[in-house]
Amino acid sequence: MKNLIFRTLFGALYVAVVIAAILLGKYYLGAVFLFFAVFSVREWVVLAGMQDNRTMTANAIVGSVGLYAVLWLQAFMPEMVTPLYWLAYAFFALGTLAYSLRFPSPSPLHYWGTFITSQLMVALPFALLSLIAAADTRWVLMLFILLWVNDTFAYIVGMLTAKLPNGNHKMSPIISPKKSWEGLAGGVAGALLAGWVFFRLQWIDTAQHALCLSAIVALAGVVGDLMESQLKRSVGVKDSGNFLPGHGGALDRFDSLLFAAPIYAIFLYLFGLITL
Repeated sequence: MKNLIFRTLFGALYVAVVIAAILLGKYYLGAVFLFFAVFSVREWVVLAGMQDNRTMTANAIVGSVGLYAVLWLQAFMPEMVTPLYWLAYAFFALGTLAYSLRFPSPSPLHYWGTFITSQLMVALPFALLSLIAAADTRWVLMLFILLWVNDTFAYIVGMLTAKLPNGNHKMSPIISPKKSWEGLAGGVAGALLAGWVFFRLQWIDTAQHALCLSAIVALAGVVGDLMESQLKRSVGVKDSGNFLPGHGGALDRFDSLLFAAPIYAIFLYLFGLITL
């Protein structure tokens, strides 16, 4: 019981910080999600088995800060962004390559794979939140609510169907034994319901856009969750870290976001709602 109360309190704190970051303005949003991005990148490096390589860790973190800063400026201060910013980031990446050539890693593919994925699969999704928020902060809040509703409905439906005489149908028994197809259907249904509510609240222009975004976010969130579960299982750990007591690491909290945010941003762009 004590652990449940402890977990609930820290879960509520996490939700409050995320909502505050979205609602309190661009500087608060920028600082909070950069903080989350740096911790997530650090955990990604650890899961990749590169934590003993201090150069790799430093490069991944510095690179993620640079990428995040450029996209935040592009979102909120576009007049300040010039090709020099992107050139600086490109030279940093080339510098990382030069270093790895000068002091060869025992596994160069592992070294570069870790650096590139830390930027594209971890730092970039967090950075895209700024571009979405610059168009409408409600859309960032909508993204998180859709992910939370999807997780909640999937958990409830999965738990209830597991009690049936023949149980439920597991999606991936090896990677994530508790996830079921019934839970997936329940999560998508919950997200669609939330999407309809957002349409009725006029957060999104048409019902088709709202329902499409809801389904995409729900499905992409599950993929992100399974991806991180597979990574953790491959290295034999339960949590990606101890970032949030009772909830595991930063990646454990944002695994669904890693796939959902880029796809969500792409569809907002295709619907003509944001510019990238």
